[in-house]
Amino acid sequence: MPLTSFIFGKYRLIIFIPLIVIIALMLAFSVGLFRTERGLPSALIGQKIPEFTAQTLEGDAISDEDLLGDEVMIINFFASWCVPCLAEHPILRTLQETHNLTIHGIAWRDNALATQQWLDKYGRVFEHVIIDEQQNIGLDFGVYGIPETFIVDKYGIIRYRWAGVLTEQLLKDEILPLISEYQ
Repeated sequence: MPLTSFIFGKYRLIIFIPLIVIIALMLAFSVGLFRTERGLPSALIGQKIPEFTAQTLEGDAISDEDLLGDEVMIINFFASWCVPCLAEHPILRTLQETHNLTIHGIAWRDNALATQQWLDKYGRVFEHVIIDEQQNIGLDFGVYGIPETFIVDKYGIIRYRWAGVLTEQLLKDEILPLISEYQ
């Protein structure tokens, strides 16, 4: 069969199928790459925080029940090796100081020594720093990368999840209104 008959004959669709599939995949990936929304849906929204027992940075035992109080709190997953975590650290400080919020930090995939050195260098904004070196707590929360931040109401119910760096604009537009709503 001559090449021209193959290309322009009854088999021409076979040649274009891989091209169509490649173009469809490129479009799907480009939508994911340029998506900026990170208020990710989570199966835990509306659910109580996962149960856990762990150690604080100081070596004390702590559980999910120890985090509950009379106000809205923030749980922030961070690590000493995480560059974006350093970028959001001043935002967390603003939340703590200006809005008098309780923030609990969970050092995800990090060890106590590295975490302590990082906090000594950049300042501690967390009421409790929980070490999650084995990622068990992070897995229960559905964390897949850091930083990740959860807003939890006074009953221990997760109300919001943000995957990525917190910004001043995000605080103004989403975080602080939610905190006011659940306070």
